[in-house]
Amino acid sequence: MAQNYEATVLFVDDEKSILDAMRRVCRTSGWSVLVANSGKEALELFRTSVIDVVVSDMRMPEMTGAELLAEVASNYPDTIRILLTGYADMESTIAAINDGGIYSYLSKPWCNEQLKETIQKGFEHKRLLRERQQLLDITQQQCQQLD
Repeated sequence: MAQNYEATVLFVDDEKSILDAMRRVCRTSGWSVLVANSGKEALELFRTSVIDVVVSDMRMPEMTGAELLAEVASNYPDTIRILLTGYADMESTIAAINDGGIYSYLSKPWCNEQLKETIQKGFEHKRLLRERQQLLDITQQQCQQLD
């Protein structure tokens, strides 16, 4: 990302201790870290903040992580979506990947380095997608000028 750009990650989990642990993992990352205790709270943050990467727990009351990430994919498609799952229900995980356009998923308990690396790769993926779109826009403009 550009030097003057502070990348933002949002962690969503209904357990405060998990959110606190994720925040600690990212303490020295240089990222802006937001947290939400529910899917509803996360969607409220999306309305007021630019979020580059969202990491959501799968099992939460009222709205699952899969439902949240599918809504994020629909309304905020440029946000990189990562699912954190603490159980071995592959059918639900596969459905979440398909419905929510999940970039990656991690298992609980997670490895701190793997979590940070996956988020960093998500930021890089978003940067590359943005650059690709800029190049496509330039190419389209140049083609119009040639016509």
